[in-house]
Amino acid sequence: MGKFGDLKTCRRKFLLSYFSEDLAENCLNCDNCNTTFERFDGTIIAQKALSAVYRTGQRFGLTYLIDFLRGSQSEKIWDEHKNLKTYGVGADISKNNWFDYFKDLIAQGYLKQADGQYPIIALTEKSDEVLRGGAGVELVKVKIRDEKRRRLPPWPSTRIFPNYSTNFGAFEPPLLKMKMCRRMSYSPTRHWSKWQPICR
Repeated sequence: MGKFGDLKTCRRKFLLSYFSEDLAENCLNCDNCNTTFERFDGTIIAQKALSAVYRTGQRFGLTYLIDFLRGSQSEKIWDEHKNLKTYGVGADISKNNWFDYFKDLIAQGYLKQADGQYPIIALTEKSDEVLRGGAGVELVKVKIRDEKRRRLPPWPSTRIFPNYSTNFGAFEPPLLKMKMCRRMSYSPTRHWSKWQPICR
């Protein structure tokens, strides 16, 4: 279902292929066939992705391959893989966008993903020509997503509690005061815990 939802190609063709049936042309009736996706020449990106799959032995999943392409220093990356030329060649592309490109390559048949507990990525018959530079690849243009997380202000915020101070002198935030004025009580007749306020 995940693959079906991420498709940017003909959905009917994908479904028939899943049941070992071939459809020569797109159906021209599904939502993807009736949607115009902006594409670009993604041959270099495709070659990097295919090369990563090939050089790591076609025995790893998406997360490992993307970390490998981005030059991750994680201990999960094999030491021998860090010496390969492909290691780190995709550091200029975010992890989220690499996921989109890999899914696009899978949907177009340049890669295949195994089913089951370990969905490893492997090459297909279409991969060889791209790796040799004999064919180009068009990819769907994805939105460049910023992976940086927005920093939240410390709680409680002075905007919400203008008189808030860390020494709790003149003012205590209501929620914090409520937490400080609670204790855990245990009933011997009932084997469960209940919070009870002890101050007003």
